[in-house]
Amino acid sequence: MRQLRLMFFLLLLSTVAFAQTRRLTGSIKDAASGEPLPAVTVQVKGKNIATVTAADGSFALQAPSGAFTLQVSLVGYGTKSMDVSPDQTNLDLVMSESSTQLGELVVTALGISKESKKVGYSVTKVDG
Repeated sequence: MRQLRLMFFLLLLSTVAFAQTRRLTGSIKDAASGEPLPAVTVQVKGKNIATVTAADGSFALQAPSGAFTLQVSLVGYGTKSMDVSPDQTNLDLVMSESSTQLGELVVTALGISKESKKVGYSVTKVDG
């Protein structure tokens, strides 16, 4: 009976030692209109932990248990960094549009990016 109690205690202790992540949830909205932003990339800086927001702007990810920096990015809105404290589990973020314009870019067959003027062959243009 004593060995069973000891084994149960060690099993309980080992589960606590491995629980070093937490569930971080939140939503991302546009600053001007207040509308939710879908397809925003939410990533823990320096880690391989990332997710993308749903159609309603909500996200959820398994984050480290300590403090870390969260990077949020979307084309046309730029990248925003935010420090997250160890006790935060819910975030509501607001992103404003970036004033920088996207340049013209051509991706060749091997994935090499070049300007369209420097490519020596025909280039098809796709408008937004």
